[in-house]
Amino acid sequence: MTNVLIADDSGIVRKLLRNWIQDILRGYQVNFLEASDGQEAYDALISKEIQLALIDYNMPEMTGVEVIKKFKAAGTDKKPYMFMITTEANSEIVMEAIKAGAHNYLVKNKIDAVFVNKIKSILMQENDD
Repeated sequence: MTNVLIADDSGIVRKLLRNWIQDILRGYQVNFLEASDGQEAYDALISKEIQLALIDYNMPEMTGVEVIKKFKAAGTDKKPYMFMITTEANSEIVMEAIKAGAHNYLVKNKIDAVFVNKIKSILMQENDD
């Protein structure tokens, strides 16, 4: 089963992202894990087999960038696909996230067909294994 981590300090945003991914992947088995702060997100990344992580930039305890940096520094053999998500479309934040190890970046109100197709290709490949 595919595990998706949704890390955001807003319960409403976590629910919206979960519903959105469920709509995209109708018929595929997806298990959702949630984190409401950076420490919870890091703990989930270290302790669970996660295929996709959507990590908010601005969270309590640790920012999304700090979560990714700490996860990368841990030297684990786990390789989740990590999206930095935020409401800010600032190029400096994008570069900081990518340099930290995020595979991609998403502005929360700019979900488009390219992003939908990327999510499908990542998660459907995992479900076919």
